[in-house]
Amino acid sequence: MCLRDTLVLNEIGEDITLLLEDSSFKIAEGGSLEDINRSAAVPLVLKSTPPTAIQLGKELNRNAQEINYFLQIQVNKTNCQLSLPVIRADKRFFMLNYVKDNNNWGLISDVKVDEGVTLVTLRSILQVYNHFSVPVEVYYMTVRGNELELVGSVEPNGTLNLPLKAVYTPTSELFFGISGYSVTTSPYIWKNLQTNMNIVKILQCPVVQTSVDSDKSPFLIKAIGEMEQVYYENTTRHTMASTCYNIHLRPAAIFKNFLPLTIIVCVDELAEEIEVKKR
Repeated sequence: MCLRDTLVLNEIGEDITLLLEDSSFKIAEGGSLEDINRSAAVPLVLKSTPPTAIQLGKELNRNAQEINYFLQIQVNKTNCQLSLPVIRADKRFFMLNYVKDNNNWGLISDVKVDEGVTLVTLRSILQVYNHFSVPVEVYYMTVRGNELELVGSVEPNGTLNLPLKAVYTPTSELFFGISGYSVTTSPYIWKNLQTNMNIVKILQCPVVQTSVDSDKSPFLIKAIGEMEQVYYENTTRHTMASTCYNIHLRPAAIFKNFLPLTIIVCVDELAEEIEVKKR
């Protein structure tokens, strides 16, 4: 994997420090370490790159020992230092040695390669995917127990990495909202995925009472949660702790037209006719 172009993105919602003195990387020209806590990617380059001839020789030598590159970081809130391997595209779980509300905090080092650029994303164990054609807002229950706080909005076909504070809460409850509708009447409890690898739940968003369309049916969301096993820290092992969770938000029903003609669909309680063209 080419590491000449490496980007680091912090999406855990907590400040971190890049400890480059103890890392295999240095800041790239024009980059700024301060961007790591501003939701901006920080460009890094290797401190030393072997000559091309040497690199080619190692690639041809099947028995050549693989070189490991590491990125040292510190999570300021927990005063926890981590050594993140950056050698291949993979996902790894790291403990943060921090406990709150009976939750052991951890993060995911998510390494991806796209068009020759290595992207290291530091995120929580929880991601929300939006498969609707409209944005979906994500909320979590605060420690007060009767107040919701907005995490952010997931764009159509987009993904949202939840910050640590929205993941490790007393209730582990998530709520979702659509423009013109209230938030879901019941929560999706992500922590239940720790004992059940797949959980599907139909959630309802009632129409806002002040809306002129208050007689409309509620907006239905099919929330599909799944557990994904990842590597534990700097090992090649999967453990009970080394897991992350993906919640996919989909329509409760999808109508597809495979006929060689256009179909008009009428939905109950809606005067509007929907035209479904052939695929």
